[in-house]
Amino acid sequence: QRHLTIPCEMCIRDSHLAVQFRNGAVHKYNLDEQKSFKLINEFKFVQPCVNFALISINENDDEVYLGLTQFYRLYANGNELSNNCNSFSVHDEYLLLTDHTNTLKFVRLDKLKSSSGVKLLEEASRSIERGGRLVLSIRSDTTCILQMPRGNLEAINPRTLLISQLKKLFDHAQYLRAVEIMRK
Repeated sequence: QRHLTIPCEMCIRDSHLAVQFRNGAVHKYNLDEQKSFKLINEFKFVQPCVNFALISINENDDEVYLGLTQFYRLYANGNELSNNCNSFSVHDEYLLLTDHTNTLKFVRLDKLKSSSGVKLLEEASRSIERGGRLVLSIRSDTTCILQMPRGNLEAINPRTLLISQLKKLFDHAQYLRAVEIMRK
């Protein structure tokens, strides 16, 4: 008699579907021309993760599997990044994570690919209210949504994301939009 492993988490991106099973194995499927899913990649986390994401780092489609276990360990491709992470979210250029020291940390995505088990140094950090968890960071914007212990949601605009957005606007000569963002 065969025992089926029931999926515990899914991640959908573009025409890809990533499914994590209870043993920590992640299967990545691609939607082909016949509208059926075809297995194209397999990966296994060190431990099963309650939250995971599959992200592309650059134009070469270098992919990184991020996973957060129930014991607050954050992994990137099997390498432990943090052992006290409460929550994480992926922005255009940064991995944002909160930890038990009530800090919101920013790690550049291009540093994730080169990590080899060494704890990453964050590029910037910001204190948050005690017990706050990161719910969402809006891509191509400067807003992060935090859930506070009382259950209320709070939107913040961290300086690190603001400066990153302003750099992009200045590079594309969108000065009016940059001034409007700075005035807020």
